[in-house]
Amino acid sequence: MTKLSDDLLESVKTTITIPQSQQLLTNTRILAFANEEIDSKVVPMIMSLNQNYFAYQEDEAMTSGVDSYNIPYRAVGRTLRDLKITDSSGAIRDMSLIALEDAHIFRTAATPHGFYFMGDQIKIVPTPNSSGITLNKIYPLKPSTLVETLSLIHI
Repeated sequence: MTKLSDDLLESVKTTITIPQSQQLLTNTRILAFANEEIDSKVVPMIMSLNQNYFAYQEDEAMTSGVDSYNIPYRAVGRTLRDLKITDSSGAIRDMSLIALEDAHIFRTAATPHGFYFMGDQIKIVPTPNSSGITLNKIYPLKPSTLVETLSLIHI
């Protein structure tokens, strides 16, 4: 059964018996409270089960000569669960997390096989020198934000 955010709003208002004339608890504020609880309590609780409930894969074509790729903005905690590459033949290989201090050791290899993080960037080592390689970013996807259903109709 599908539940809409409007169903949540109605339930909250009925449960705590909010008078119609009050101006403090608007629908926007109630949904903001709910979103905050989801982000701070529900998501961490579900992730603590060590399952793949929020797992999402985003594939990005790698460009020859480019070694920096963005961590997806909707990744929970700006983290990756796994990183793989798919070469032009379709073979999938694991990418190893390497220490920033050791990146120079791996720069002589022919194909990318490692990565490290620098800020919000994934740095690939060594820099790809051919195209046809796909970067497979697997990460926990942050749940969508609750919004009023009625506001969607007016857009």
